Amino acid sequence: MTKAPFERALVRKGKRALKVARLALNAGDNDSAVSRSYYAMFDIARAALLRAGVTEDKLPRTHSGVIEAFHSHAVRSGQIDRQLAAQLSRTESLQQMVGGAKKGASHSKDADRGTKEDQGHSIDDDLDE
Repeated sequence: MTKAPFERALVRKGKRALKVARLALNAGDNDSAVSRSYYAMFDIARAALLRAGVTEDKLPRTHSGVIEAFHSHAVRSGQIDRQLAAQLSRTESLQQMVGGAKKGASHSKDADRGTKEDQGHSIDDDLDE
């Protein structure tokens, strides 16, 4: 199946965010690594919704809406493993924690733990499909 221009743009954007996340992680900037990882996953989820047949004008406008739609279209249909898809929600939670830390709240050790636990998992092969 040929990808539509917006779908391709979202995949490219997701790949760029993933590269930046790796650079941030290697530089010890765990907050930025979590944030960029989340946005990589978010953009790929939006691309997956387009691939599943959701039209651009029907894409959810909120983060929680994208996550719910992603679960509805990808997980419940059996196209994506439930545990893998749960990482999007988990990463959103971590991103919200580090987002608060950047606004003056205390830094969360959960964000550090999340980036270290997830370091070994790669989605590069999935992005090329």
